[in-house]
Amino acid sequence: MVTQFYSIIIYFGLILFEQRLHVAGEDKVIGYRSGDAIAVQTYRLSNNVPSASYDYYTLPFCRPDEDFLDQAKNLQRILGKGLVSPYQLYMKNDTICSSTCEDNEPAVVKASKAKLLMNLIEKNYTFNFMADGILPRRRHTDPNTGEVSYPYEIWMGWVENDGKVFLNNHLDMELIYEENSQGLYRIVEFIINPRSVKSITFDQQSEECTGISNAADPYELKAEDQKIYWTYSVTWKRSNLSHKRVRKNINAITFRFRLQKALVQVLLNFSTHPKRRKS
Repeated sequence: MVTQFYSIIIYFGLILFEQRLHVAGEDKVIGYRSGDAIAVQTYRLSNNVPSASYDYYTLPFCRPDEDFLDQAKNLQRILGKGLVSPYQLYMKNDTICSSTCEDNEPAVVKASKAKLLMNLIEKNYTFNFMADGILPRRRHTDPNTGEVSYPYEIWMGWVENDGKVFLNNHLDMELIYEENSQGLYRIVEFIINPRSVKSITFDQQSEECTGISNAADPYELKAEDQKIYWTYSVTWKRSNLSHKRVRKNINAITFRFRLQKALVQVLLNFSTHPKRRKS
């Protein structure tokens, strides 16, 4: 028990030290040129029960393209212990609609994995992403007041009153960027609006998907074998805010996020650590 306690102290101490180095070096980061690859990292899927999180790739998501992964790793430091997701970002390059899976094929999902997805959606699990050190938020408009807010929960789906479960299989990504003093670019805001789309098709010439309009029917998830398209769109916009001020706020939020994830890992280690028997 004493050994575990000191391990926790050292673990959090390393996180604090690493964060100080990251903040100190923030202004020294050169940034990106137009068209540079930027990885979207993914962390464990979670809800409001810290110890009950799931690794992203335990679920039927497609793996990142190796060529893109090599480009992203050559251009940037992959922060923390997040895995690289299959979503491909290229600085200032919009994407109308693209697939995360190879050859634009749907992911083959067994009934057991579909049941797991349904269970996580019913328990309000969320995606946890990060790009260029930025945590995404979701744009939410109150249906009664019209007031717009930006919560951090990126829901995996939702459950209707009749018990039907719907899966968010499409992500609309909006990235706000700023030009730094070197004439290069950094992301200062990351917005993800998840959507559920039932029927997705691909144009053979452009390889872009269609059928993702806001009026599209949602994808109902059932506990059976099925094929799921995982798709996304990307829009870039220039920011009018101060780059340094925004990045400073982002660093503070990111630091809290990483501490939270570290706490989850510690709780998992405690819950899975074998108890010693009395001799």
